[in-house]
Amino acid sequence: MERSEFLTNFIYESELIEGLNSNKDQIRKDLENNKTTGHVGAIIYLENKAGRKKEFIIEDDIKFVHKLIFNEVGYWNRKLNPDKGGVYDECKDLFGSLVGAPATLIPEKMKKLLNIVNKHQLLFSKQRETIDLELISNFHYHFGIINPFATCNGLVNRALLLYLLWYFEKPPFIIPVKEKDEYLMAFRTHNPQALSEYFEKKEYESLKKPL
Repeated sequence: MERSEFLTNFIYESELIEGLNSNKDQIRKDLENNKTTGHVGAIIYLENKAGRKKEFIIEDDIKFVHKLIFNEVGYWNRKLNPDKGGVYDECKDLFGSLVGAPATLIPEKMKKLLNIVNKHQLLFSKQRETIDLELISNFHYHFGIINPFATCNGLVNRALLLYLLWYFEKPPFIIPVKEKDEYLMAFRTHNPQALSEYFEKKEYESLKKPL
């Protein structure tokens, strides 16, 4: 699957998981035009950053990616507070219950999470250390448990997943909406091993069908 088709499907399926029924043709056009805003802009930003092995992912990158995605989703949903783009905040469900880390703990939890992946990025950039897929699945799982933003966490998390797969030169894969329940079950049951096994399955499928 060539780059444009893969990224179009990746973005489209990621948005479907969040209940956003976007236009696949528009996503494709935005990619062809190298759009710098919205979900497409966030993915292109991370794609470019992944190619620069000496630059590691930092909090400012994550907040920037969130802001790009949030501003686009906010355009579709005018109920969202426009000041929340790129800002750590508690994530709550429709009933107001906390579904991530408390606001006071988010900065420290994110710092620890990034410190772990940055150590492996350093080793990879210098020695091409072999990275187990479990490192990436653990990052994805813990980011999902922290839920550092008030909304759009899933879209940002999957964008970061793609970045890490690119950075560590793993075969990138798409999480389709038809597998939403299997994918989200790990978060619902607090079972990181289930997510790791799911990612291994997706990696195997990608190796069978090179992108």
